[in-house]
Amino acid sequence: MGLVTTLRQQELRSGLHSLLPMHEQMSFALLQLDKDRYHFESQALESALVLIQGEATVSLETESFAKSSAFEPDQKQQTLCIRRQHWQEENPFVLHLYPHSSVTIASDTQCRFGLVQTPNAQTFASRVYLPTEVTTEHRGKGLLGDAAYRRVRTVFDASIAPPEAQLVLGEVVNFPGCWSSYPPHHHLQNELYYYEFDPIVGFGFGQCGETVERIHHQDLLFIDGAKDHAQVAAPGYWMYYIWAIRHGEEIYKGFEYTAPHDRLVTGL
Repeated sequence: MGLVTTLRQQELRSGLHSLLPMHEQMSFALLQLDKDRYHFESQALESALVLIQGEATVSLETESFAKSSAFEPDQKQQTLCIRRQHWQEENPFVLHLYPHSSVTIASDTQCRFGLVQTPNAQTFASRVYLPTEVTTEHRGKGLLGDAAYRRVRTVFDASIAPPEAQLVLGEVVNFPGCWSSYPPHHHLQNELYYYEFDPIVGFGFGQCGETVERIHHQDLLFIDGAKDHAQVAAPGYWMYYIWAIRHGEEIYKGFEYTAPHDRLVTGL
């Protein structure tokens, strides 16, 4: 599949915009709202809604959700007010929904969500992930002159999500002129990266095996399992991406750096 540029640098109207139709059991779309309301139904798909930027209210039924400090006690119907000014410094608000569940999202201003979906015949308790519950790792700091220092935010993986879940989800904030996913690494499972830049005219480069693509705002890179991948942002431009993995036949438990570049960080 490689690079998908369908929504590159587009100003989106209110609604759901597909960027990656279902491919290798994963899909990605952007939900743009502008003083609008959207009733989302997951159908037979496990779904993750990531607030990228903006303000919104989310209405949901708590009976299908795991307990959360975001909920008012003894209220089945909850309305959550969520806000994220920018992805550079703020962690995301994420809804991880099991198949055949629904939420209603409303906004009085512009807001934007990323939507990752995968088929899943099993059920589990949906969950709200608050920004304070998202772990941020300062990966690469103090190594290689900080040339590959980036913020890695893992929202949920196999150690956090229910065992019935198929998705792994997180974000990376790539500093201007720096690398991420570096040294190049690989894993058996397929992965997708959805990118944004600040300013939006920015660009970077993404590796997928032996192919290197020029990446722009609102592009998506689909990485076939076991292919090496690394990213770099052009100087002067912040690069952000949502990363999502489907477990597949083997549970994703992490990546392996590619030799001989692994020695850059292992020192061996």
